[in-house]
Amino acid sequence: MSRFLACILVTSLCVLSSCGGSEPATAGGSVASKEAAPAPGKGEKPVASSSSAGTEAAVPPAPAELRSAVKRLGSTDEFERVAAVMELGTASGLDHPSVQQALLQAIQDPSSDVRAEAAKSLPASLGSQEAARKLTAMMKDDAEISVRRAAIAALASTQDPSAARLIADHMAKEKDGTVQLEALIALAHLADPSTLEAIRPHLVAPEATRIRAAIQAVMALKAVSEAPTLVGLLNDMSPAVRSTAAEGLGALGAKDKKTLLALGALLTDEEQQVRKQAITALRKLTTADIDYFYDEADEKSLKGYARDWVDWIEKNG
Repeated sequence: MSRFLACILVTSLCVLSSCGGSEPATAGGSVASKEAAPAPGKGEKPVASSSSAGTEAAVPPAPAELRSAVKRLGSTDEFERVAAVMELGTASGLDHPSVQQALLQAIQDPSSDVRAEAAKSLPASLGSQEAARKLTAMMKDDAEISVRRAAIAALASTQDPSAARLIADHMAKEKDGTVQLEALIALAHLADPSTLEAIRPHLVAPEATRIRAAIQAVMALKAVSEAPTLVGLLNDMSPAVRSTAAEGLGALGAKDKKTLLALGALLTDEEQQVRKQAITALRKLTTADIDYFYDEADEKSLKGYARDWVDWIEKNG
């Protein structure tokens, strides 16, 4: 009998063990749930694990056309590199890291043509401040005029607050007239009043093109203080300078009698374009309604119109 009871007891213990032994117990003695976490719903992104959380997303590759141009910038053929950097200059997406790196290498290229073309793309690629820093260094490229000119034009396009002052400071030290001309064009575009002192000496430059660029810069600055200098330029040997000076006086609103009489004297100028700018300025500066045809072929009639204008100025100027 005792052996029979022992067998029953052993069998019961085995049954209990097989039913409860496979469930892991929690620290409090309760049985852990076997229900699995729900799978992400359709269209949802799985939550990143703690090991990958906080890492930056991978940068997508540049567009195919940019990758092609960047690859060709590594060519041993100078013309191929020039073509590649020019192609980049007309593309979008220049702020891609691979393109930025390629352009930074291009501004160190042995070819001045590659460096000059690369300078043009720096503002769109690097942003205003970083591009301004790089372009300022390129303006000091003593060996190549083309690089300095390209750097000045590109720096002006950045609209960086320091650009006008940097260009004006460089122009004061620059020896090449074509680079100075590029700087004057840039300063006219930027129209920063603090650059007038740097512009003023170029109103008496030896080249007509530089004088005209300086007048344009004065006009952009609305620098009425320079009107007397422009009046003197109405007698310049270059018709282009006389014409631009007349335009400048009209734009500056110089209405004093001396200025008006100087413009009146141009109404009989031998160059039609000069006469046109003179009458345009006079009509802008006065209330006079006097006939005048700048393209009049008859010299006597032309002098008669001019005399009527001068008479009006003498009485009303």
